[in-house]
Amino acid sequence: MAETKKYWKGIAELANTEEVQNLKENEFASDVSNQEFLGDEKLESSNTNRRDFLKYMGFSTAAATLAAC
Repeated sequence: MAETKKYWKGIAELANTEEVQNLKENEFASDVSNQEFLGDEKLESSNTNRRDFLKYMGFSTAAATLAAC
C-alpha cells in the first residue's frame, strides 16, 4: 500500500525513449505574456460592469435551482 503508482500515457513513455525525455523537458518551453494571452480588443470596449455580471449570475443560479426542482 505504501508504493506510489506510476501511470504512463503510452508505449513510448513506458519505454522511456529519448523523444519522450525531450518532450518532458520542453513541455512548457514558451512563455506567453499576460497582455498577449488576454489581449482582446473586444474586452476593453465592452460596457458590461460588475453589477451587470452579478445580475446575470444571480439569474442563472436561480434558473438552475428552479429547473432542478
